[in-house]
Amino acid sequence: MKKINLCLLLFALFFTLLLASCQKEKETQKRQISERDILVTQQLRDFQHTLQLKTTGSMSTEDADWYIEGLLNLEQAYNYHDFINLQFTKDSIILVSSNGMISGEQIEQAYAYFADLLDAYIKSIQS
Repeated sequence: MKKINLCLLLFALFFTLLLASCQKEKETQKRQISERDILVTQQLRDFQHTLQLKTTGSMSTEDADWYIEGLLNLEQAYNYHDFINLQFTKDSIILVSSNGMISGEQIEQAYAYFADLLDAYIKSIQS
């Protein structure tokens, strides 16, 4: 009987330590993701600020794409999907680059174009 109680006690202790270890790992992952999310969000907010002040500088096509898409997602994303009656819309805009760089004015125009397009689309589905 003492051996059974001792085995059960050891099993309970082992199980408790295992759960505690897993919990610490999850907390570390959440903290790392959270720090990265904060950094990316701040980068996008800084970009938003330059758009508002119309002080956006030239940047590579890849960076322009990342900032525009990221900011639109930050502002417009709706992450509660029921996956019923999904509609997909595709659009594009042509930007002329010079040595792989897009001017700040073109970036501002592209952002305004897609922001207006999304606003109109959202209003149409809410009506």
